[in-house]
Amino acid sequence: MKYFIIAIIVGVLSTALFSCRENKKGKMSTNIVYHDVKMLGKILDFSQYAPDKAMFKYVPVLSSMELNGHKPSALGPEDYMLEAVMYFNPDRMEAITNKVKSEEVEWENKNHLVKSFNFAWLPEATARQINTRQDIKKYPASIFFHTGTAYMIIMGDTVIIYALTR
Repeated sequence: MKYFIIAIIVGVLSTALFSCRENKKGKMSTNIVYHDVKMLGKILDFSQYAPDKAMFKYVPVLSSMELNGHKPSALGPEDYMLEAVMYFNPDRMEAITNKVKSEEVEWENKNHLVKSFNFAWLPEATARQINTRQDIKKYPASIFFHTGTAYMIIMGDTVIIYALTR
């Protein structure tokens, strides 16, 4: 019985480890929050500004929409949604802020900010800042993301990106 329980635990752990990396088709799992800067660098362009730390969730749009009962015709199998939080050292953060300062985009309203960037998996302190700060500005995320629609907000040493390819 003892060996049976150990075998079950080993099986569950190995399945969990496998799903944390990539699925059988080489795509990232849709239910995992990743913490791998190099993996995120395959999606975003870090040639000028690489983060020190990052966490992100990558969801193929068709999978996400089909789960919700939608059958979009304008989206293809390569389209995806990306939610990312990146942390930068002060020098890089200053360079990023200076680069995007002139590109501020007006918000429709504060509630839109909360809905767009307050991802369910965010660390509690980050979510609280998004909900309470009034000085957050939205910028195009074109310095990191070159296709689709992507916006970012900057809070201290943190850049949060929401992107959707089409």
